[in-house]
Amino acid sequence: MLKIMLLYTIEDLARGNRFIIFKRRLWWKKYVLAYLLLFGVGMIVFAYAQQAPDWRGEFLIIGIVALLLVPTSMALERLGAKLIANQIFKNNLHVHHPQTYSFEDENLNITGELFDANLKWEGFVEAAETDTDFFLFVSRDQAYVLPKRVFGDGQESLLRDFLKTKLQDRAKLKLV
Repeated sequence: MLKIMLLYTIEDLARGNRFIIFKRRLWWKKYVLAYLLLFGVGMIVFAYAQQAPDWRGEFLIIGIVALLLVPTSMALERLGAKLIANQIFKNNLHVHHPQTYSFEDENLNITGELFDANLKWEGFVEAAETDTDFFLFVSRDQAYVLPKRVFGDGQESLLRDFLKTKLQDRAKLKLV
């Protein structure tokens, strides 16, 4: 049995929200931003390739606006995730107290000062891993976030092996 104790920070929640919302549901957004970037560069190049300078300013402005949409979108993504995290932190008393995640053969038991949850492994849709967190999805849009900053020596690899055993092909974890 593996036990992990943690106390969430607003940064943990913001990072988790950013991953769940923008990396899962809005995965197509990165392609749109790449096309906007190419479109902006193309418009600027096209503006300087024009014979008649009358239209050059309009093409240049369109290109610059398209280029500015990319960093603006990225900044708004971060701000949105931070605002959601602040709301969760403010309205959810559970995250203000330490929580213990106990990984057992039959289930995942999560305990805190205000709750006790017992989740069977069959109920998990997927487990995912990023450089900073593990995500245990109970639906496409809802996950338990385990920040790697709280892991002790060897606990990451133990959890990775455990999740691969329990969730098999539903465990989308990094190969280490």
